[in-house]
Parts: sequence; C-alpha cells; structure tokens
Amino acid sequence: VALAFDGKGSMFVALEASANLCTDPNPPAGAIPVGLKPCPDLAERAGVWRFNATQTGQKFPTGGQQIATGIRDITALDWSPLDGHLYGIMHGRDNTHRTWPNLISVENEDHIADEMHRITKGTDFGWPYTYYDGARKVRLVSPEYGGDGKTEAPAGKYSTPVFTFYPRAAPVDLVFYTGDMFPKSYRGGAFVVLHGTLSKQGYDVVFVPFNHKGEPGAPTVFANGFAAFDPSSKTPARARYRPIGAAVGPDGALYIADSQNGRIWRIAYGTD
Repeated sequence: VALAFDGKGSMFVALEASANLCTDPNPPAGAIPVGLKPCPDLAERAGVWRFNATQTGQKFPTGGQQIATGIRDITALDWSPLDGHLYGIMHGRDNTHRTWPNLISVENEDHIADEMHRITKGTDFGWPYTYYDGARKVRLVSPEYGGDGKTEAPAGKYSTPVFTFYPRAAPVDLVFYTGDMFPKSYRGGAFVVLHGTLSKQGYDVVFVPFNHKGEPGAPTVFANGFAAFDPSSKTPARARYRPIGAAVGPDGALYIADSQNGRIWRIAYGTD
C-alpha cells in the first residue's frame, strides 16, 4: 500500500493487484494461461482511491473515491510541487518470456518497463490487459489476452507513462524534492529509490528533473554504492544494503532507508 497527501485535506491510497497476472487460479494441467475479463481485481484493488485525511472510520474501498485503475504493483506515490499532480510508479509484469517463450523473447522481456504515470481521475495504467514496451515506447496487448508481442493496445484507452525504467530496477519509492538545501536544479524534481533486482539492476537512488509542465528530463544517479558488489561479476555477492525508501527532512536534507540492515542515511548539501 502507498499513501500520499495533497495538503488540501485528502489522502490518496494505492493498492496493488493480488497477483502478477489475472488468470484462472486453477487452470487445467498444462494449459496456457488465459486472462480473466473483466479482471476481478479491478473492482476493489489494483488502483488509487481518495479519502478524507481528517475523517476516521472510513472503509476501503467503499468509503473513498477511485481515481485510477489498472495497477499491478505500486509502492511509489507522491505529489509534484511544480505541476500539482499526483504521480505513481507501477512495477511491470514478471515471467512473460518463461510463460510464453514462443511469443516474448528474453530481449523483449527486458523491455517490459516499470512505468511512472501522472495520475488524474480516470487514469488507467493498463494492467492486466496490456504492458508497456519501454524500448519501442508502445503499449502492447498482454499474451493472455491474445497479444503476440507485436499487437498494440487500443489507442487512447490507457495512460501513457511520462517516464519508464527498463531494464527494470524495482522502483519502490518516489519523493519530489520540496526543500531548499539542495541547488535549484534539484527543486521540484523526483528522487526515485531503486531497490534492485535479481539481474543486478538498480540498488541506487536516481534523480529525475521535472519542469513546470510535468515533463521529465534525463535521469542521473544521485546516490549509489549501497549494494557494495560488482554488478558485472557473473556471481556477485548478496547486496550489503538495498535502498527502500526516501523522505525530505524539514531542513531540506534527503533521508534514505535500507531494507537489509535497517540503516538510514542523511544526505545534506553545503553543511559540515
């Protein structure tokens, strides 16, 4: 579950889907997975809801207003101080090549992106019916719904990500910089925490600049070295640290939390 507050009395709650795919949980032995349509997860999860931030006793999801749907997995959610919109990052689907090796190559599997979206009322991230190819910059129909790795999703039906991560690196947190300690080039931009994957991608914190129109610039690695291994090694050691969360302090410093050993780092600028 991811939470974000708009500072105007509303709390936004993002809840992931119950599984990687939305298929029959008890298929016949050896059967190719077939997607359920409609997907039952889309009724009461796999989306974002708005609640009253000052009211107690609210029930999920009936006590809130749903504003987004089609989300496989999400823990990164925050408001932009520049354009005033809510943003979230969805983890792309797993094991597509393993399940459909004749349709999805290993290379194309690597192109399945983690997707950052600008969230407004009615936003549909596209899960489970589609996925986004970050290399080709196109949304494709999922194979369990008749896709073949080439068939594009209906135009205009689903949200287009403002930014993608591929090969995937497990973006687990998102925080827009609202402080004034760091140089002006950081203000209003997004710090994205990459938890890291089995393919040794990520394990760092990247910075994505944004302008007042909500347009992202090229990302740069802001903090790395957490894993303390050589990612080019064929047998790298277990990561020493894995960044899991980020927060901006009242003084403008950036705090990074680790999931392996419970460490927290404070990153400051221009101070002793």
